[in-house]
Amino acid sequence: MVKIDQNLGPMHRRFFRHALNDRTEDRNTNGIRNRPDQDGRHPLKRVNDAYVVDWVSTLTSNLVFNFRTSFSRYVEGSRGEANRGFDLAALSFPQKLLSQLPYGVGDHLKR
Repeated sequence: MVKIDQNLGPMHRRFFRHALNDRTEDRNTNGIRNRPDQDGRHPLKRVNDAYVVDWVSTLTSNLVFNFRTSFSRYVEGSRGEANRGFDLAALSFPQKLLSQLPYGVGDHLKR
């Protein structure tokens, strides 16, 4: 996080603030690498961005003008990288069942 304050004389002040948080993680907690039973979705992406601009002006002894605008964004996404290339038929499910999966037996791994 960074914040910049600026006094533009006795009657005008402004500030800018930016906050960024990137909590992207790729973890394995069960000790099994590159398997569909790996814990969670990998990688898990969570990113926050926030911006604020503020301007305060003292127009008269009893009138103050304040302009403030902000923008914030949150991004979350994940993929099943641990599942890539895994053969679902190795789990001994019937082929008839595997053919009913939304993207076919191996096609869903390419997405």
